Amino acid sequence: MAKPSTVRLQVQIEHVRIEAEKPFEAVKAALEDLVLPLDPTVPEALRQGAIGRAREALQRGPELAIFSARDHGGLLRIADLARKAVQYEIGNPLTATRMTQHQLPASLYAPLRVVLYENEAGHAVFEYDRPSSLFGQFGATSLVGSRTFPSYLRAMRRADLADDPRFATAAARRENFAELHRIVQNWILTFADVGALDAQLDEAKIAFGEVRSLRRLSGMEWAEYWDAVQEVSDRNGGSYRLPGRPWRFSDEKLDPLGEPAFQGEHNRPVLAELGFSDNEIDGHVASGALVSTSLPKAVIAIQRQLVSSPVTDIRRHMEHET
Repeated sequence: MAKPSTVRLQVQIEHVRIEAEKPFEAVKAALEDLVLPLDPTVPEALRQGAIGRAREALQRGPELAIFSARDHGGLLRIADLARKAVQYEIGNPLTATRMTQHQLPASLYAPLRVVLYENEAGHAVFEYDRPSSLFGQFGATSLVGSRTFPSYLRAMRRADLADDPRFATAAARRENFAELHRIVQNWILTFADVGALDAQLDEAKIAFGEVRSLRRLSGMEWAEYWDAVQEVSDRNGGSYRLPGRPWRFSDEKLDPLGEPAFQGEHNRPVLAELGFSDNEIDGHVASGALVSTSLPKAVIAIQRQLVSSPVTDIRRHMEHET
């Protein structure tokens, strides 16, 4: 009987610890109010084979859900310890599916495991491992995996590496990954520009993309064509560059973005429309419940003109008469 192969890979994990000043019960209640349990109809639909119904339920559901919650503090009673601790599994089922459909070992960390406990000071503490550091180990498997490794060989014109004992199997490639990575990296450095590299990777059907900053992205022809960024007046002699509308249709011309309002600029008219009196609004302002920024002089002047304009007076008169 053949012995099972074992591969060990060292991974650097970033651990996060967040201590709140609030007590355990308050933070636990807030978390469970914000992130609801996974819709029970989803696993039931999957058990019944109703895949479409399960998918629709997930698409309608929240961005995050609690898959499970375990009272770890209760378990510690076996050791005669009285501690408050809950272990959660939190995530998005659709995201977990996309991550694990190509790399099943990623299901080790999807959904994410989070522990909430009470420390000696009586404060609530969250601890978890940052997902990007957990899943980074699987990003390298596109080079190691048996399905995708031949694509890299085609792109590099290095069919000889398939016969190299160091890279003959996925397990061997994992064990010799540092050397394999060096070979690929040196090959990439032979290209004069990103465009030439992209073209050769495209021949082998390997997806490639350049990570750009938002500033660079907003200055590209693509952003201009799709109105991804629009320039609007700041109503004080200058202008802002703001993200455009998140959609565009071939037969519809979308109106440009309007001028942005200042923080709290419409607090008073909106609350007045809802039936609040001036005294009530003034009270909310004094208590700090309503917050606003100081308007520029140019904006104040325009508002004063509108308030005293004949059109405004006539409209108010008509509204009063009706």
